[in-house]
Amino acid sequence: MKNRFTSILDLLEPADRIVVPKSGIKLIQHHAIYTGFRLGHHWFLENKDFIGVREVMADVFFQDVQEVTRVEPYSNAHRVSREQAVAYGRSLIGRNYNLAFFNCEHLANAVQKGRPESKQVQNAVLGTGLLVVGAGIMATIFGGRK
Repeated sequence: MKNRFTSILDLLEPADRIVVPKSGIKLIQHHAIYTGFRLGHHWFLENKDFIGVREVMADVFFQDVQEVTRVEPYSNAHRVSREQAVAYGRSLIGRNYNLAFFNCEHLANAVQKGRPESKQVQNAVLGTGLLVVGAGIMATIFGGRK
């Protein structure tokens, strides 16, 4: 497969993470795990909203992608080989997508680090909490004035 991301694809190894913008404003990022080159194609494991965990060829993964934000090499953080990490990720194929509890970043962290977590969700929860606290403080300060 030849596309404009071939130079990146040629550098990836199984269990490496690729992060791409999910929208034009780049506020939300989509995370996927490279699973390797086989059957003449590069393959990715992703957790897609409304679909769930699936393994797709690179041409499907890059279909609407305009740029790559970053690549995070697998670091063996939870002491399993790349092959074991990819096998674990594949065992999750079919699992449902859940924005708060199992999104694409949760999947990538589960494969790479052995723990499903999402900094994007943590930041959203923190931001929402700060807004609520700020609104409460403002209501307390200005709510009693007439």
